[in-house]
Amino acid sequence: MLTNKHKSNTALPNLNFIKSAIIIFILLTAITEGQTTDFFTPQNRLNFGNHLFSEKDYLRAIGEFKSYLQTTNNDTIKFKMAFALSEMKRFQEAGDNFKGLFFISSLSEEAKFEFLKTNFLDEDSKTFRDIINNSPFLPEKYLQNINQLKQISLFKEENTLPDSNEISNLFSENEKIELIKFYLRKKNPEYKSQGTAALLSAIIPGLGKIYAGEIGDGITSFLFTGVLSFLAYDNFKANHDFRAWLFTGLAAWFYGGNIYGSAAAAQNYNAGIKFDFQNDLNIYLNSKNYFFPEYEFLDK
Repeated sequence: MLTNKHKSNTALPNLNFIKSAIIIFILLTAITEGQTTDFFTPQNRLNFGNHLFSEKDYLRAIGEFKSYLQTTNNDTIKFKMAFALSEMKRFQEAGDNFKGLFFISSLSEEAKFEFLKTNFLDEDSKTFRDIINNSPFLPEKYLQNINQLKQISLFKEENTLPDSNEISNLFSENEKIELIKFYLRKKNPEYKSQGTAALLSAIIPGLGKIYAGEIGDGITSFLFTGVLSFLAYDNFKANHDFRAWLFTGLAAWFYGGNIYGSAAAAQNYNAGIKFDFQNDLNIYLNSKNYFFPEYEFLDK
């Protein structure tokens, strides 16, 4: 059994611990009182926004830039905010923001070019060229870039060709070689004639599909039509009229479908040629960043 003396000795360390904790808390409170850091000052919002922008976290960067611009007028930050919108493919909003920098900013030339770029990236080639041809406010500093994009936009439309002389004048030697290759692919595409495919399959079933690149289907069409025709002939010869006419009908159906399918195969082949052209062109242009200029101030 514990005596009163033992009980008081046991309680004493707990009491001392509590007192020490209270003293430490009071000292820390006294030291930090009046020294609380405000993490949401305009400068901190700007620094964090620039960090998010460099990390391509454009949505959150825009939020920080908007907060900063509530207290400070800064054309560079307005430009970066518009640029972020363009990178997010919000081209209409980006263009409207760039317009606000056309005439009252040291970044007027850059803003005008970026406005044109939003129309180009929005896959509206005709509007892009109409603006170039009719606008009196083209940025002199970026005329070569604009004319490069104009020629590229002609590559992207189905029934237009760029000017080969302009390609030679606007691009470097290596770029010119690659773009001339695309020019020749577009000018002389290796299309297959739908009429020729249908005619070949009318002469020899399946031949039109082989011409259009569908070799397996062509051989299958030839075999099916040939076998059904033979069965029809064999049954007529054996006086099995019902089976003979049945196989005749099936052979005629396969024969007609083979002609139609050959024309469709040529159409699909041509669609593949167009797709491959645009895909290869986009891969090349992406590797060159579409010849867009780079701005050092975006990295600051």
